[in-house]
Amino acid sequence: MCLTRSNILSSLGNWHNPPWQADYDRLCKRKHPNQAIVATTRKLLVTMWCLLNKNEAYNRSSEEDLAYKMLTLSWHIDRMAMNGMPHQQFAKYGLLKLGKGENLRRIVKGGLPRRIASTHEVLALKPDLILKQ
Repeated sequence: MCLTRSNILSSLGNWHNPPWQADYDRLCKRKHPNQAIVATTRKLLVTMWCLLNKNEAYNRSSEEDLAYKMLTLSWHIDRMAMNGMPHQQFAKYGLLKLGKGENLRRIVKGGLPRRIASTHEVLALKPDLILKQ
């Protein structure tokens, strides 16, 4: 996707994360909208860089949102990348590596309930996984 002004503005209008929209709105009061877009985008990229380097989860997202993202990721990668784990176990493994969702067993997204593997199932497959407290 090309980073054009219209693409950025349309994505800002459809943000699902109110804090980023609030940052943009706050900056628009004292800066030109283009400057606010650049500043907000830079802040978002710096946040993403820090999260990726520290291997942490975004603290403004719920465990259910993270579980759904891990589940949809598992649908798009092959079995070799998932080390032979089923989709539900791969999603739970990703959550446990981030230190999240230890008690999460199911998620409801789009009106559909979806099962997530239990912690015991994943630990049986990956005993070397150390749970973050």
